[in-house]
Order: sequence, then structure tokens, then C-alpha cells
Amino acid sequence: MQALFHAIMATITIILTLTSSHAHADTIPYNSDYNAIKEQLSTPQAAAAYMAAYFTYDTNRPGYMPYSPATLNTLKTGDCKDYATFFASILVSHGYAIKKYAFRYNTSNNYGHIVTLFTDTDGKQYVASNHGNAQEIFGPVTSLDEAGSFLLAGGVLPSGSVADDWLEYPPEFTGYLQHSNGFLYNADYQTAKSQLQYFQHPASYMTAFFTAQTHPGANAYAPAELNSRKTGDAKDFAVFNAQNVYGSSIHSFRCNQRTNAGHVISSNTYNSKYYVQSNQYFFGPLDALTDVIPLLKENGHIPADCTADNWQSYSSTYTGPFPVATVPSPPAASLLLLEQ
Repeated sequence: MQALFHAIMATITIILTLTSSHAHADTIPYNSDYNAIKEQLSTPQAAAAYMAAYFTYDTNRPGYMPYSPATLNTLKTGDCKDYATFFASILVSHGYAIKKYAFRYNTSNNYGHIVTLFTDTDGKQYVASNHGNAQEIFGPVTSLDEAGSFLLAGGVLPSGSVADDWLEYPPEFTGYLQHSNGFLYNADYQTAKSQLQYFQHPASYMTAFFTAQTHPGANAYAPAELNSRKTGDAKDFAVFNAQNVYGSSIHSFRCNQRTNAGHVISSNTYNSKYYVQSNQYFFGPLDALTDVIPLLKENGHIPADCTADNWQSYSSTYTGPFPVATVPSPPAASLLLLEQ
């Protein structure tokens, strides 16, 4: 039995060595110019090798928002959310189909992890994750459950971990990343609402179940109607979030004076910091409300040339009319189809 056990463990080690491919690419020299290095790292294996060679894992990195890829390339240290966002940005720039996920691995403290899943040139899907300082690639995988199994077997997750409550985010998203908290969609608004116990929860629920779609007119849907429709634009998401987060305010601002195009968000404060909801997503902590503007531009929620003027604020129960025309940002295209 002991000989059989050692044989099995040796086989598993060989499989994981073969399927963790970060070491199989020649490492490109470090370059502080992110745009230059992004162009050079043309394959997942090249990106993983570069990260393993030059990045170190920061065990004390706080917060839920990743660095921009350019910032990580400058600092050369970060944690799972930073590694995943850098890797995703590189692959997106070279046309790979990729998704970024947050999931829970510890049921006792609700701790989570951030990874990317992508389709390689062989047509198969793989999961990529930091493992200590390295960025490793495992697979192929055919489901989120299988991706979790690879991460556990490969030592990325501690022994006894789970891999559940998966929640997808846009690949290059640099806002607040959290897993789904196990939320279930319910067409009955009051039942759905009863799940949303903390100020981060409405954004997770909206990320999981709502999609952005133009809603003509100046008035927002009531939260119950948005929950039934599951599609809306910025004003609808802001009203839903504000009515489900205690102490929230709603804000509108203008991006273009000629067209009156603008955006609607909601915010709350916690420990003297601002937390801002935009579309289905969440950003924070921020020192000032207007600190969200660069993040909204970076994430495509508003145009890069948005003037962000003519701010107006409203109570959490306000549903319109709003003085700006809101248009949802286009959804990120992806060819990757994985089910848990």
C-alpha cells in the first residue's frame, strides 16, 4: 500500500508539473514600460514566465481593488487580484478569450481568491493563478469545479479548502473584487433583498444577476422592477444600490455638455472612506467621492474625455427624473463558456 501511495503521488506531481506551464517559456527581460512589455508578452506562457521572474507576492496587501497592470509592473509586488488583472490585461491585448473570477476558498472566514480562465491556441481552457511569487497555469479544465480541483491539488489553495461562490468580472476590471457570497437570484424582491446584509452585497448581487442595457427616459426603475427585469442602465443600478445600503446617496454628473450624456452613481461612507457603486460594480475605499472618476474612465464606465461636471445629489429613495442621459458601457466580449 505504501508503494502504491508513493506511485500515485509521483504521478500527481508529474501531471501538475506538466500542466503548470509557467516555466516552459523563455523569460523576456524586465521592462518598466507597461505598453512595451504588453506587446512583447504575446502568449499566456510568456506572461506567466515574466511574472514569475520579476513579481513577488505581497502577503500584507490590503483591500479588494487591484492595481492597474501598469502599476503592478512598476511596483513588481502585489497579491492575487493584482496578478490576475495583469495577466488578464496581457491576454486580452493579444485576442485571447478570458474571464476573471473571484471565489471563496475558506468557509469559516469567507476568504476568497482571484484567478483567470482562458482559452489557449489549442482550443482548450486553462486556469491561471499566482502560487506564491509565481504565476502558474493549470489544465485543461472543462468546468469551474475542475479548475478549483486543480488549484487545490497544485497547492495554490490550502488543504481542506473549497472552491465555490464563483463570480465573474470583466478581465481588466480594477474595482472591488469579491466572490458571490452564495447569493441566489429570486424574482421576489423582498426575498432577494433579505440576502443583502452588508454594504458590499448589492453590488455582488447585481454583478451576478443583472446586465447593462439602455433604459430610455429620465426615471429609474424601482428596485423591485429592476430585480424582475434583470437589465437596466446606470440610473437603475444606482437606485437599487442606494435603497439597499444604509446611508447611501445618489449622484449624477455630466460628461458632455453638447449631448447632455452623463452618468449616475451611488455612494456611502464607512470609516471616513467613500465606497462608490457604478453600474453593477463597486469601488472603494476612496478618500473623496470624485476619486472615482479616474477609475470609471479606466474601466469604461464613462468616456475618457468625460468632463464630470454639473454634479447633483439625491436621497436614497429618489428615482428620477435625472438630468443626464445615461448609456450603459458595452459588455466585455468573451468566447469562454464555463459552468460550475
